[in-house]
Amino acid sequence: MVNTDSYLLLGLVVVLGVMLVYAGSLILRIRQAHKMIDTLETLQEQ
Repeated sequence: MVNTDSYLLLGLVVVLGVMLVYAGSLILRIRQAHKMIDTLETLQEQ
């Protein structure tokens, strides 16, 4: 029987890497949105 453990580990690493990149992009979007809201509120007050 063929040993496919390395392919399983590679697949898990790739999936986890993609998930981390996606989570990071979401965090950056949320931070950017908060900055934009603060800027708009400041401009609205002026």
